Amino acid sequence: MSQGNNRDEYGRFVLGHQNIRKGTKNTKEHCRKISLGKMGHEVSKEQRERHSKLMKGRRCSPKTEFKKGIIPWNKGKTGIYTNDIIEAQKKLRSTQIFPYRDTIIEKVIQNELSIRNIKFEKHKSLKDGHGFYHQVDIFIEPNICVEIDGDYWHANPLKYNPYFKIFKNPKIIYAIDIWEKDRKTNQKLTTLGYKIIRLWESDIKKDVSNVINYLIKNLNKVERFG
Repeated sequence: MSQGNNRDEYGRFVLGHQNIRKGTKNTKEHCRKISLGKMGHEVSKEQRERHSKLMKGRRCSPKTEFKKGIIPWNKGKTGIYTNDIIEAQKKLRSTQIFPYRDTIIEKVIQNELSIRNIKFEKHKSLKDGHGFYHQVDIFIEPNICVEIDGDYWHANPLKYNPYFKIFKNPKIIYAIDIWEKDRKTNQKLTTLGYKIIRLWESDIKKDVSNVINYLIKNLNKVERFG
């Protein structure tokens, strides 16, 4: 970027300069031409260093940080919702399905169960009426909860140490905290009378037949399948 009398050493307009294009918008055709002009363009090392210096010490506005998922919009705010609204939000959230798409390993297990004519329900929401709710990956009547755990997202102990950092945007969670959360979920579901079977991603990828045999064996222990 060329530097004139109205720019500083980094190419920024100095305080008090009025940009003649301020308030104007590019047409769709102009935007398309700009996009085509940048295709295949590589940023030089000098440009990257200059941009790094320019951005050093700068922060996004709270609104931009919220858009990027860096901070929630209501962080630090308390008392903005009534108890009725909080309960309504909990009820609504309990009916939502997370994730929106099944993972590859979930589809593998679902397919294997379908082949064996075992009826199941995906992402069933379970709750105790006192604020607890949990969506299981696969639910089989009368009370079987099958959790299909990704090695990374659930921090497989055979792969990760207790203080390995799991990046769940925008949070960073230690493996040991994930294990504790899963342990509490298992404990709560067991208290409610459910049977939990957890399957690891690496086991499914290594030998799905062995995993299915293990699953069927546990299903047969329940009276309905005996």
